[in-house]
Amino acid sequence: MEKYRVILVVDRAFGERLQELPKETPIWIVDTEINKPFIHARWAEKYESHLVGLTSFRDKPEFMSDALAASMIDIIDEHHGEISHNPPFSQLTIIGASLTILLQETLEDFGFRLVISDDNILEYAKEDNNT
Repeated sequence: MEKYRVILVVDRAFGERLQELPKETPIWIVDTEINKPFIHARWAEKYESHLVGLTSFRDKPEFMSDALAASMIDIIDEHHGEISHNPPFSQLTIIGASLTILLQETLEDFGFRLVISDDNILEYAKEDNNT
């Protein structure tokens, strides 16, 4: 079965690097003054499916990046999890957050385990229950 990946960007200064992310993967990105023009440019592009594309979300400046990422997992699961997508997302890339106990525990609650932690990029995956 093909893996369904979602990318979560909590880097408040991600900016033009958004252009480098794959267009065929759903992306959630924090809406900041630096990210905003690149978010609008991406929205102007055409997509073949409503299942991919870019979703921005309101920044919570009082949150560190790990807490911001943790606060988004529930809503991402609501949009890309078992309730609304078949297959549900089973891979999650988080850009701009450090690995912390809060983030790790939040993701474990949703069945994710850390696969790679490298330079503010965290890769998580769910165990395949069909084995």
